[in-house]
Amino acid sequence: SLEESEPPRIMLSSLTPLIPNSEYKSDSAEKKLYIKVPSLNDPRINNIVRIATLNSGEVKVILFDGSTRKYSVMSGVRINPDDRVLDRLSSMFSPENVVLK
Repeated sequence: SLEESEPPRIMLSSLTPLIPNSEYKSDSAEKKLYIKVPSLNDPRINNIVRIATLNSGEVKVILFDGSTRKYSVMSGVRINPDDRVLDRLSSMFSPENVVLK
């Protein structure tokens, strides 16, 4: 409680350091998660959607179709690629087929 005789005080619950604008611009490049699948008919693609739904974020998921050698953006699917999510996807598709850039 604030008493009349005491000066006001500010209490912090968290503190975040500021970074120069030049560093922010280089860090703000949009990351993408690339996953190589044998084909776009692979049933494991449904698992990617399920994982992205449970771990939604700002990173686009892009599939590389091994049969046609073309890239496809998963429309409406964005993911939070934390270590746990990347480990799960790597176990499904093998680590060399899951790349965050």
